[in-house]
Amino acid sequence: MLIFPSVLVKPAHGADFQTWSDIATIYTFSDRWRYDGDQGVRGVLSDSDFTLVYFRPSVRYRVKSWFTVHGGIRFFKTFFDAGDNTFELGPWQGLRFVWP
Repeated sequence: MLIFPSVLVKPAHGADFQTWSDIATIYTFSDRWRYDGDQGVRGVLSDSDFTLVYFRPSVRYRVKSWFTVHGGIRFFKTFFDAGDNTFELGPWQGLRFVWP
């Protein structure tokens, strides 16, 4: 399993600075199956007017050496200082074809 933690501080429109923290995980179950995902927090240490907590798990299945199917789901919870917090749920899928 690989874990890639990172913290980014970058200028953001409407704020003096914005902080992001992200942990990416990769776990290969076999030659065909792999788990990818990341989770993190945005804006918790900065002066922005929101904080975002997210989790995005996904899986990949290699059908052939030239064809991969992958998909996942994203969970976003946004906390706004002014109220009206939001929860987002979004599935996605993809196909990858590789040839010379």
